[in-house]
Amino acid sequence: MQLLNNKMRSNALNLTAFTVRLSYQLAWTMFFAALLTGISCAKALATEQIFVFSAHTGNALAQSSAVTAVKSRLSRSGFMVRDELSLLDDLGITPQSHQNRVLQQTDDITQLVGTSILVFVDTRIEGVEGSQEISMSAELYNSGSNSFLTSWSVPNSRIPIPENCGTGCTLGKIADEAQRMADTLGNSLAQLLQRPTGASASDGRLVTILEVEIIDFKNDEIIQLVDLMRNEFPGFEKITKVQQNGPRYQMLYHTTADQQKLITWIDISLAEIGLEVDQDVQRIVTERRIDIRKFAAIIQKGTTGNTTKYN
Repeated sequence: MQLLNNKMRSNALNLTAFTVRLSYQLAWTMFFAALLTGISCAKALATEQIFVFSAHTGNALAQSSAVTAVKSRLSRSGFMVRDELSLLDDLGITPQSHQNRVLQQTDDITQLVGTSILVFVDTRIEGVEGSQEISMSAELYNSGSNSFLTSWSVPNSRIPIPENCGTGCTLGKIADEAQRMADTLGNSLAQLLQRPTGASASDGRLVTILEVEIIDFKNDEIIQLVDLMRNEFPGFEKITKVQQNGPRYQMLYHTTADQQKLITWIDISLAEIGLEVDQDVQRIVTERRIDIRKFAAIIQKGTTGNTTKYN
């Protein structure tokens, strides 16, 4: 009997030891798997070499600030950002050349440095009523396939210019704001480029996924708007994760279109179904989200009030 008990205790101890060893081995396996995944992701980014150019000649200080900020943001995001000036020199192209001049030599670029992503930052400045308005966007191309990948833009920014602000003061304000906008633009581009495999269209263009929420619309208005977005908007890929809870209609909208253009198309479509932005609906746009809310009738129409009683 004692022998049997000893044998049972021995088996239990052996089982416990085996379980501990198995747990230990599984923990190390999971650790190394996570480590290798991280290394693979880092290598994927590191081998994705990028050149950032100014799209055209213009305000040299603002464009230089924008290009530098985009390069810095992409570099901090893990991409291998190469020196565009050395490349242009090797190609015999001046730094002030238009982007079309660079794109004409994508084959030469690929032969010199291998397949690269070419980013063209378009910074434009316009004087408007005692202020300077800056618009900024970027277009991305693949030098290997000589193809357009995607484009992105950030909201315009208007800088008030005091009357006592001279030329140097004005240029400084413009450069500072261009740098801020370019950092935002670079962050958006990094997120686009970091999307996992499969987030590309069949022609190689990058797909953006936007959360769209339509609030307080009638069912027929939702159907009309979504139908236009699905069947008539250029760059449409697919709609996923559709949910409707009461007055809220939510979806993920997959598109290769530029966000600024998409917003314009939404405004046109709303007008087509009889709704005007800021009059009938409120449209709120953030980096990855579009909210379209219909004003309640009582808020939209308002009343003159009882001016006899409340004067």
